[in-house]
Amino acid sequence: MLTQGLHSSRSVSFLLVLTFVFLPSTFFSQTVEREKEDLDARNAYLLQRYTGGGELPSVAERVRAIVKMNADENNRRKVAANAGVVLDPTWKAIGPRPTVHTSVAGGDIQVLSDATSGHVEAVAVDPRNRDVVYAGAATGGVWKTVDAGVNWTPLTDFQPSIATGSIALDPTNPDIVYVGTGDSSFSLGSLSGAGVLKSTDAGQTWQVIGADAFHMSTATSGLGAPGISVSPDGKRILVAMNSNLGDVSGGIFLSTDGGATWTRTLAGIRASDVQFATNTVAYAGASLAVNSNSGVYKSTDGGSTWSFLQSLGALIPHPARTRVSVSTLNPQTVYAVLADGNDSNVLGGMFRSSDAGVTWQPITVPNFCGPQCGWDMVVSVSPVDPNIVWVGGAAGLDSLLRSSDGGLTWTRANNNIHVDHHALTFSTDGTRLYGGNDGGIYSTEDVQTGTVVWKNLNGTIQVTQFYAGLGLHPTDPDLAIGGTQDNGTSFYSGSLNWTFIYGGDTGAGVISATDPSTLYLANASTIVKTTQPSSAFAFGAATIADNAPWASMLVGDP
Repeated sequence: MLTQGLHSSRSVSFLLVLTFVFLPSTFFSQTVEREKEDLDARNAYLLQRYTGGGELPSVAERVRAIVKMNADENNRRKVAANAGVVLDPTWKAIGPRPTVHTSVAGGDIQVLSDATSGHVEAVAVDPRNRDVVYAGAATGGVWKTVDAGVNWTPLTDFQPSIATGSIALDPTNPDIVYVGTGDSSFSLGSLSGAGVLKSTDAGQTWQVIGADAFHMSTATSGLGAPGISVSPDGKRILVAMNSNLGDVSGGIFLSTDGGATWTRTLAGIRASDVQFATNTVAYAGASLAVNSNSGVYKSTDGGSTWSFLQSLGALIPHPARTRVSVSTLNPQTVYAVLADGNDSNVLGGMFRSSDAGVTWQPITVPNFCGPQCGWDMVVSVSPVDPNIVWVGGAAGLDSLLRSSDGGLTWTRANNNIHVDHHALTFSTDGTRLYGGNDGGIYSTEDVQTGTVVWKNLNGTIQVTQFYAGLGLHPTDPDLAIGGTQDNGTSFYSGSLNWTFIYGGDTGAGVISATDPSTLYLANASTIVKTTQPSSAFAFGAATIADNAPWASMLVGDP
């Protein structure tokens, strides 16, 4: 622990608690010390959760514990109600829904939209109706809209895990929904999941499937699911699982009975994507393979066995995180984007195959995912035209790109949309594209030509990630500040709509107990300060040590 002294009109002291937060592991690669600090924090988190046998609880054990906890709570309330006893009130949502961006005071948000929600990792569109959409948030669960994003409803708030990595609908019955739990952002701070969730009634009810298959052991902090895919005939399900600690305890898992049982058919890799092309052909992305065969794998028997595509491996000898996208109109066309294994901050390459992965052609494209290809990198091809392809990544002018000629030329598409893109999903008719990023969810119908105009869909979805809780006003419960993952510090004043007051990834906030008009915030290795909640922060007089974590806990002395 470290104590910092700050001076304003009155003397205020702070306790700074260094904590680990949700940050892409690539950010820590600058120094060995920072990487070690990051891993030490994760280990400290895990040690508190080991069982007496020296292992982390399995997914199945976690599921059973949560089911029992919910049952006990329901029973407690029933007993109390029968006795005429009124228990504590239920929780109510206070936002942000959404965060309203009125100014930019600092941080790394380069392109602001008028409202943000939080990190959306996965998007699935009902093939029967392009207005019906499922959105999965990194730590906010699955939400659904039936009116193209005007209104959103949470679906998985009471499931064993609300960390979401992927969503897939059964093509033969889109009311059957599969959700791969666990944040899949390849970060040491990403939350692990609890297996796969399945709904057979379009998200009204859920069951956990395969909990025993996705085991957590001392080798891993648990698994996240960056990819899930259902075969066109609905008979096979593939899920890509990875460990947030960077080991190879995940892999590709197959179910042929609707998710009741699972078999790991591709082991020894850190899986990063999976997609069916036909009922029998599927592709998977892999990194950190034990045999050094990172890149793209192909199955010709519905995911039962896999072969490494050496033809692509020869073009990029050291790939890392790999994403794939297959044309549903022409399954022979496959796109792949790969981070550089020597430096996952940069794009290793983009490639296209027109013969189902036999040969590959390099595509010239800007480094759209730099400087954090290990965190945000996505590729998506139109279901109605194999030459319409989109890529998305980090920040900057080239962070979101569209091509209408198979990657020969590119058009910038990052107009009025938040940075750090994780999901790009077309409607089945190819007329609309939904995008998920660190700011939430958006849509556009400029999928092929013209200037891209994005529609903000964040008005009623509530998935903001707070790094370290809220800074509360000493006397007014309707006033608070909180630092969030890539959506800045927000100011709460009693409304569902919060106000953005400082930008980027910001940590804990403190409202002075002796002078509530003075606010303090931990931002990376700096403490910033303002005397007006709605104004821009000014840099304070004191700073945190240079080797501090990304967003530290800051506690005011009452």
